[in-house]
Amino acid sequence: MSTHGQLMPEKMKELTPIFQARLSNDVTRQAALRALTLIANKASVDLSAFASVKCLEEVSGFMRKNSKDLRLATATFLEAMVRARGKKISTDGYALLIKETSPHIRYAYFIFKPRL
Repeated sequence: MSTHGQLMPEKMKELTPIFQARLSNDVTRQAALRALTLIANKASVDLSAFASVKCLEEVSGFMRKNSKDLRLATATFLEAMVRARGKKISTDGYALLIKETSPHIRYAYFIFKPRL
C-alpha cells in the first residue's frame, strides 16, 4: 500500500477496518502503527479515517502506555499524519494531539549544544 496505494484506492477502504482492529489489539498495535506510518509517509492514499478525532484519540492514548517502543511508534505515526495529512485533521483533532503529546515534550529537547 505504501508504494502502489494510489493505484488501488478501493483496497484501502477494505484495509481500514483491518488496521483499526489491529490498533485495538495489544499484540498487533505496534506493527499496525509502523505500517500506517509507512503508508502516511509515502503514498497518496486516503487516510481520512485515521485523521478523525475518534481515531486520533485512540492512537494518541497510546502515548500513555508503559512501552517505550509503542510510544515511539505512536509519536512517529502522529508526526507522519500531521506532516502528510495535516489539512484533514480538524481543530479538535489538533487540540487533542497537543493535550496528549505535551507531557512528553521537554524543554531540554529544544536546547541545542554546539559540537566540540
